[in-house]
Amino acid sequence: MALPSNRRPSSPSWIASTFASWWQSQQAQVQPAYRWQMLKPRQAYQPVKHHPPFAHQRRTPKAFTLIELLVVISIIALLIGILLPSLAMAKRSAESAQCKSNIRSIAVVNMAYATDNKQYYVPATYDEMANLERWHGNRTNTSEAFDSRTGRLSSYLDSQGEAKKCPTLRHFKDSDPGAWGSTFEAGSGGYGYNHQYIGGRYDLAGYGQASKLTARTNDVYSPTATIMFTDAASDNTVDGSMSLIENSFAWSPHYVDSGIVDPWGGFQPTPTTHFRHNGNTANFAWVDGHVDAQELEHSAAHVYLGTGTGEQTMEFKIGWFGPTGVDLYDLQ
Repeated sequence: MALPSNRRPSSPSWIASTFASWWQSQQAQVQPAYRWQMLKPRQAYQPVKHHPPFAHQRRTPKAFTLIELLVVISIIALLIGILLPSLAMAKRSAESAQCKSNIRSIAVVNMAYATDNKQYYVPATYDEMANLERWHGNRTNTSEAFDSRTGRLSSYLDSQGEAKKCPTLRHFKDSDPGAWGSTFEAGSGGYGYNHQYIGGRYDLAGYGQASKLTARTNDVYSPTATIMFTDAASDNTVDGSMSLIENSFAWSPHYVDSGIVDPWGGFQPTPTTHFRHNGNTANFAWVDGHVDAQELEHSAAHVYLGTGTGEQTMEFKIGWFGPTGVDLYDLQ
């Protein structure tokens, strides 16, 4: 700060007084807000936040309209309608695969039995007249069910000595088949045995004697084309309504007795092969041990009960496939 030459400082007190006056004059010219900011303590830098327009306004979410809700429900219902049949079919396919495993194991067990019994297969019903013994179990009287733990194949089967049940049969079998249906052929697991030619020799002897004879392994001319076991069931009448029960025999499309086909007048026997799996198919175990599935082709009326027609039996998916003769059952 320059001072007039005629007013040179003469003492330190004069200099201090002059500087104070000048500082006050300078402060008077500064704006109050600016002066306050100058006096504020230094703060940490904070970045400026930029907000989009109208960000301060809170927006209420829009609710579904009735039409939108109905569209969503319709789509869900459509997807369920598509998926459920596919899931049901997949489940039935899995059951059919399990059934094939079961029926194959029974055929293998019968081969093991033959190995231990001079190559003779297990009898289907050794005491046909008494009706107390089957390939799958025995009983002490005809008013009770067969005990699968006492059959000739029991020692070859699982720890319980029982034939494993076809998992698909439960969808068709009557839960209350009546007294006769409960004891008829229960315990076979839903499988029938070729008792006319493999588990018996009706081509050699008559009724009552043929059941005591069985085929030997070397009697079968074509093991790959001869049926040993099939999925099996019978239609049954309870209180006037038709239902299904187990049957342990797989009947061929024609009777044979003492080597004579159709000895009882030329009619077909009651069919017992049950085409219970997807596509109206049944599983077949052949004498050589292989298993496959075949489709239902033809049927006939129920001979024993004298009720129903071939069409009604067909509705229960019971019948045959292939030739109408005995070609798939006999030993030739």
